[in-house]
Amino acid sequence: MKLGKDKRFVLIGLLVLLCGCTTVRIAPETVSRLKRVGVISVTAHEFHRRYTGLTVFGNEREKQDISAWKIDDEYETQIQAALSRLGLFEAVVVPYDRAEFYPVYNINGPWDAPAFRKEWVNVEEQIRGFAQRHSLDAVVMVIWHDYEDFIAHTNQRLRGAGLYARGVGGMTSVSVIHLLSSLGVIDGQTGKPIVTVGLIFTKKVPPELARAELSSLDEAELRTMLIDLPKDGWEPKLRKIFMGDTN
Repeated sequence: MKLGKDKRFVLIGLLVLLCGCTTVRIAPETVSRLKRVGVISVTAHEFHRRYTGLTVFGNEREKQDISAWKIDDEYETQIQAALSRLGLFEAVVVPYDRAEFYPVYNINGPWDAPAFRKEWVNVEEQIRGFAQRHSLDAVVMVIWHDYEDFIAHTNQRLRGAGLYARGVGGMTSVSVIHLLSSLGVIDGQTGKPIVTVGLIFTKKVPPELARAELSSLDEAELRTMLIDLPKDGWEPKLRKIFMGDTN
């Protein structure tokens, strides 16, 4: 995907939202038992571009496999660094087959809808095995998540990493790059979540970028945007989860 230098885009504005609800803190006595915590990210192996027009006939939707961009590797490194700065336990990134955890997205119904997705239940066995192999007390895992369109307040649903625009005719009222995820702190022995929270990262971009077909965009530029998008947001959220920090 290529863009000439004269068409490279400068990000406009910044909006980072970390969950629309109160973050639940893990009990201090539980945190004190954690000595070694692993990190898994499977939230950014797909990229979605959506445009919502005045009617359904004006809507656009594209999806691309971006696992080769290794965005999840970058997120794991960012999360591991943020956890280490808490000074509560050893946080590690260890080699594993990321596809082993893709069943987290398996649906249990006739179509792809939140009501038919059990998410964490689907990978309990994988988490237990992963934790046992690497002597982990817990795993911090990030997955993509479906959200109602809280940006333009349409009836559409948004997920994961992507670009989203909303417009009428030639006017584009919303244009953002986003990472919409769910973070779980998973018990290494049971494979069950101790805490799960929503993560919403968005940043305004020029309408020309959000409206462009994926095939016309610069992969390196998008990759850099996605890597930078949540970089400063992991630590505040993790501090709230593990330490109850509200600053």
